[in-house]
Amino acid sequence: MPISSDLPITINADQALIQSLGLSGGLLEKLEAWANFSTLKANWYGDDSKTISIKVTLVSQAFFEQHFQLKTNDKWQLNTQSNTALSSSASQKKHSVFMALLDISATANSAKWVESNIQGQLQHQLQLFLNELAQSLGLDPVID
Repeated sequence: MPISSDLPITINADQALIQSLGLSGGLLEKLEAWANFSTLKANWYGDDSKTISIKVTLVSQAFFEQHFQLKTNDKWQLNTQSNTALSSSASQKKHSVFMALLDISATANSAKWVESNIQGQLQHQLQLFLNELAQSLGLDPVID
């Protein structure tokens, strides 16, 4: 549940992942707010001509393997360190990313996670991805 489609970074999650981990819309909104504020602090939006947009979709490891790792697809750049599949526009201003939640979804079971623990893990994984993207685009890193 993104806060607003007008924000540079939007975050949503696959419905199966939401149900299996018990993710709330509020948690996704907090992550989205954190990502947008952190990239703002890192001056990613100082030059309007270079402003980028990123759509992040959180998915399970099973979804990620089925759609990206087990198929050859020239449209998506896979990164096993951040567990992401990235597709960028020709101008490098629009980016779509699927992020597999390896540590969380692999260990999730019928027990409910403490939401703050999930938020911290998701935020850390998102920060890794944002910093990889920043490096490739010549932007300043996101510092928590």
